[in-house]
Amino acid sequence: MARTKVFNEAEVLDRAMNLFWEKGYHATSAQDLVDGLGISRSSLYDTYGDKHSLFVMALKRYREERIDPVIQGVNSADDIEAYIRFIFEAVKEDALRRIPIKGLFHGQFGS
Repeated sequence: MARTKVFNEAEVLDRAMNLFWEKGYHATSAQDLVDGLGISRSSLYDTYGDKHSLFVMALKRYREERIDPVIQGVNSADDIEAYIRFIFEAVKEDALRRIPIKGLFHGQFGS
């Protein structure tokens, strides 16, 4: 009989995204995933498959949570120029507050 999952899959994907950003895909081991996600190795493999599958699912979640809303905003904006200005202003404000912007020009222009 299959056991009931006692973890939130979306939260685990969020933790996986952060772990892959921190360590990088190749440097993230299966043990890092078990430790960082707070789930057992069997739950990891039963739910997400292998490391590559988990990485792809985490990327899809990032797209759905962070990229798709921006694209939808551009597509529905009455004033696209103002909307794009709004997006750049938000990124600038985050940068000035030293809030890490994950996945955006990471490491390209120094730290």
